[in-house]
Amino acid sequence: MLITTIDELRSLTSIGQGNSLESYQVDLSNAEQDHLQPLLGDALYAQLLSDYADNSINTEPDQTLITLCQAVIANMAVASNLDQRQVEINDSGVTRSEVSAYHYQKIEAQNSFTRRGYRAMDQLLSFLEKNIVSYPDWASSDAYYLNRSHIIPSAADFQQEYNIRNSRRTFLAMQPIMKKVERFSMVETLGKDFYDELILTVQNDPGLTNTVKEQNRQLMRDYLRPAVAYLTVSEAVHELSLSLDANGLYLTENLAGSDKTIEQRRANDQQLALHAQQCSDTGQQYLQRAVSYLNQNAADDLFPKYLLSQSWIAANPEPENNHPKYERETKPKKRLYGL
Repeated sequence: MLITTIDELRSLTSIGQGNSLESYQVDLSNAEQDHLQPLLGDALYAQLLSDYADNSINTEPDQTLITLCQAVIANMAVASNLDQRQVEINDSGVTRSEVSAYHYQKIEAQNSFTRRGYRAMDQLLSFLEKNIVSYPDWASSDAYYLNRSHIIPSAADFQQEYNIRNSRRTFLAMQPIMKKVERFSMVETLGKDFYDELILTVQNDPGLTNTVKEQNRQLMRDYLRPAVAYLTVSEAVHELSLSLDANGLYLTENLAGSDKTIEQRRANDQQLALHAQQCSDTGQQYLQRAVSYLNQNAADDLFPKYLLSQSWIAANPEPENNHPKYERETKPKKRLYGL
């Protein structure tokens, strides 16, 4: 384990002096396996365990890495542990602890630790990406590719397009919907080969030239990431338990108190439905602008894989003499003309 003393846990979470490490052992182990290891990948996680056990983490960037990892573990473990601290289990069954917080206090604390844990995850991923040369095991791991398998790979990137309060928890909840949006809207519109190239760009694949990567990144920044963000939100509002207020969209959590002002400032169902439609319209507009831009600019040296998509063919109804697919199949030695 990467947290082995109560002092480490206390420094990361500010829990009181009366706590013992033993009471958190199960939660620490679960947090490490459930939240940290999937981010690091098996190889880097195993190396970090070994280095920590040998007390050999003495230099940067490894010292920052271990601190961020411990912040993930500690906060998620304490959030989980708060549930069982509300009750006692003995021969008589389950009873409420004699000295326990009110329910709203527990929920408020739990939400706070959970948010801090997810924030630490985002900070950890950002740190690894900035120091990727120092961690080749992570760069080649399934964890890296899974975390960068979408046009919008992180909560921070999503936040740049739509306000989700910088919440990784909300971002993770929306990922299956985002995957559906990309698979249906993006692949159908852009063509699978071009879409796959965009994902390789997100993953910084060495097989792509720097010129191609920059062209693709610009396209994603200007059109595709906003399109994915707004289309995802439009679907997520209906499929998830989401709330909207002046501070942005967020995954609904248990209310921490009885104060009704929390309910009063949240959008009602009619407002949410209207917002979902507005997001859908905005997302479609971005997607249409992307298609228009590609149709006007795609060439043999700019987005060449898009030239094979149905969208390009539909915009160029007579491509028989200048379409790359035609050239490849019937006139492989001739250059493209008319693009």
